[in-house]
Amino acid sequence: MGTGLPSLSELEEEIDEILEVLTGRQPPPIEVGIPTLAEVANAYLARLREIEVEIHRCERDGTVTRGSKLYRFRTGELRSMIDLATKSYELGSRRLTWAQHVAEAEWRGVEIQG
Repeated sequence: MGTGLPSLSELEEEIDEILEVLTGRQPPPIEVGIPTLAEVANAYLARLREIEVEIHRCERDGTVTRGSKLYRFRTGELRSMIDLATKSYELGSRRLTWAQHVAEAEWRGVEIQG
């Protein structure tokens, strides 16, 4: 993003692509087994926060004003996507913790129910 903020339509397209992956309608860009959801969600979350920071900078320098389309994008769609990516990361983290628990139990010879 060193060259500035993409257009609103480009941001919406990027958000739509992220949404398709996080909702499971499209496969993730990488597949690393159980950690996949956490890794992908974390990368998306970082990108979404990067967009948020850039919009905040534009607000600070006056190129994005309160009530403008980019301001409403930040406080609406972008905020919702950040929440979704955060929840997806947390779910991926729980899956990884569960897999570690199962592996440890198997190593000890303990059968896990559920």
